[in-house]
Amino acid sequence: KSLLSLSIKSSFKLSGDYIQVNGFVGITPNKKITLNNTNYDIDALFINRFQNKAKLSGEIKGKINHAELHNNNLPIIDAIINWQEGALESPIKLPAGDYNAVITPESDKLRIKLTSTDAPAELNGDITLNKDWKYDSNIKVKANDKGLNAMLKFTGKPQPDGSYEFKNKGDLSPFIRK
Repeated sequence: KSLLSLSIKSSFKLSGDYIQVNGFVGITPNKKITLNNTNYDIDALFINRFQNKAKLSGEIKGKINHAELHNNNLPIIDAIINWQEGALESPIKLPAGDYNAVITPESDKLRIKLTSTDAPAELNGDITLNKDWKYDSNIKVKANDKGLNAMLKFTGKPQPDGSYEFKNKGDLSPFIRK
């Protein structure tokens, strides 16, 4: 084996106001960072500390089965995110529900599958992000809330089942440091 195949690995635990994380982290001589079997529990109030566009509430829990971060390459991520009792308090009010994202690596891209359960918005869709940092999203939202339904009429494409479709493509590469 070469020296580049060596890595330092350790278990870790991060505990603080509104956040609990524990798992295994590694780093290689070429500065690739890996996370394995990493569980997290984050109160949405923690996220509100870092952004002021939307006030969120609820618990964000999940597991990173495996992740690799290296330079500005597209990360490899196999993870589950569950936003339990997730609500938007402002700029508009959206009642609480459970929202889920499953992130899986595929050949040269990431796929994010979005769903919801017991939520004011039935969410179902996919987002893909390729190695060039270009994304493609296709998401359907069906509102169980009058206010949200009225807003969706102005922003999405109506579907026969009463849902609204949101398709978008874009490029995140300008936001990635070279």
